[in-house]
Amino acid sequence: MPLPDAEPIPHIPVFRDGICCLLCSDDRERYVCRGRTALMTHLKTAHGYTRGRSAGRICGGAPGGVEGLALDGIVRFPMICQAVFHKTTHYQAGDQLRRALKYGRF
Repeated sequence: MPLPDAEPIPHIPVFRDGICCLLCSDDRERYVCRGRTALMTHLKTAHGYTRGRSAGRICGGAPGGVEGLALDGIVRFPMICQAVFHKTTHYQAGDQLRRALKYGRF
């Protein structure tokens, strides 16, 4: 399995607004998405993580939402990602296509 920092796959759209979950323990299998709602669902179901407020500012004027999670070390944002299949989890450049080729899922 290639590392997440592999070069982007040619001819597949590259997105520069990905959000990577840093709570996932395996660096090669980290959850990556492009939306705050999908991220919050992942954090709750996969890690049991909940935060008092998921949007706006929290007490003391600290940023909330994805920016607040990034400051807390929960996510990395923004990052480059790609999606090989429609409406699936996004992966850091290259991982999904190589995984699909490895298991013959084309």
